[in-house]
Amino acid sequence: MKYALFDCDGTLLDSMPMWVNLATDVMKTYGVDLPRHIERQTASMSHTDAAKFYADTFLDGKGAKELEQTFTDTLKHNYGEVLELKPHVREVLEALHDKQVPMAVASSTDAYLLEMVLARTGLRDYFRFVQTVDNTGYSKDSDAYFQHAAAQLGCKCEDIVFFDDALYALERAKKNGLTTVAVQDDTNADQDAAIRAAGDYYINDFSEVKVDEWFD
Repeated sequence: MKYALFDCDGTLLDSMPMWVNLATDVMKTYGVDLPRHIERQTASMSHTDAAKFYADTFLDGKGAKELEQTFTDTLKHNYGEVLELKPHVREVLEALHDKQVPMAVASSTDAYLLEMVLARTGLRDYFRFVQTVDNTGYSKDSDAYFQHAAAQLGCKCEDIVFFDDALYALERAKKNGLTTVAVQDDTNADQDAAIRAAGDYYINDFSEVKVDEWFD
């Protein structure tokens, strides 16, 4: 049996433009022009840890709580009311559900935000669980993160088809034996060649998912 594991942001959810602008816009109010590579460095962190990182790195350790609250308020609004699914996601999840493929979410975003948006978009019941950095204690850029997901699904890493748009996650998943599906997202265009290389498959959108072929 094959199992499906999905990243959320940039994969199921069209949320990466919001994430790219979030830290940049907030840090500009402190007079900090945030480099793109720094944002990628915090991509696997919860927003609580990211706020502390930005405060420690750019603000002499000051203002972490204020930053965290600003992030929290913005994220609650977006996940609760604004963000939408990427094209054809719902159709693929319905097809996998009809095929009785066990599914779960594996993300770096705080669990309460994912639960909020999955409930709002009517997707929560498709997934056995929602795994995040904050509810496991494992960084998504770690072997333990993917091994934990396999244990929760009750399968081997080699039985999982994993969908993600982020290079670091695809590389880590592949290292642990998961079949990787690299998902195109405009915010990662400068890494597209490496992302393609990290995927056993590459899709421009979910209309290209081959449910019957990949989940036999």
